[in-house]
Amino acid sequence: MVVKKAKAPPAPVIETVAPKTLDEAIAAVMARVPYVKKTGRVKVGAGYTYAGDVDLIRALRPAMLECGVLMVPRRVTLLFHEQYPSQGGQVWNRVCIKVRYRVSHVASGEKDFIEVGGEGADMGDKAMNKAMTGAHKYALRQLFNIETGDADPDETPSSEQARSTQAQGGFTKPVPAANGTPEKKEEQQQKERPPLSVEASYELAKQAISQAVTDQQLDSYTEAFRRRQYSSQQILELERQVDERRKSLTKEKAKN
Repeated sequence: MVVKKAKAPPAPVIETVAPKTLDEAIAAVMARVPYVKKTGRVKVGAGYTYAGDVDLIRALRPAMLECGVLMVPRRVTLLFHEQYPSQGGQVWNRVCIKVRYRVSHVASGEKDFIEVGGEGADMGDKAMNKAMTGAHKYALRQLFNIETGDADPDETPSSEQARSTQAQGGFTKPVPAANGTPEKKEEQQQKERPPLSVEASYELAKQAISQAVTDQQLDSYTEAFRRRQYSSQQILELERQVDERRKSLTKEKAKN
């Protein structure tokens, strides 16, 4: 006697309902991409992994296209740009921006806007690129509540995150990094170089004043160069440039 095996019941068919609103589309993307695996790795020191901009785009792009969600930058606002010397005498560029993104749903035509900050520092011309990449990464993470397993900034004491408040010619110096990090290696490689001269610091201070975009920046520069060993003539010239820059900023605000 041959016993026939009972056939397994067919798997239930789950109908996929197309999102009808922007909120429904965002929720659908969140359901499809709850987590993004970290593939980036820093091998310096103890090393760590991280989820980068490429990881988020690779995971989210198919779901966003399927659900008809678009996110495009519409306005980039430069909050400030500063230059500061490292202990080795190299000049770093630091940029902080605010990016306004338009988030829209193709099918319904609904749209909304989100604003995200971004910051980047580089010895060359990549500071703005890094700031844009950071803003894009965190806009995606926050819009779709993506979990990556990255460390929470609140877990790190503020004293470890703060930049040094000491200044040279109106520029704040970066916080000395832990042993083994690229910043520490750069400092070690440059430690035999002579410190930044007063004249070099004076020229950097003048450049910083000309690029200041807020009164707060000018206040911090004024306080910093007064602590520097400039001549009285140099201090008077820097104060004159600060006053001129304040007037220029006031005129720019009046036009806007």
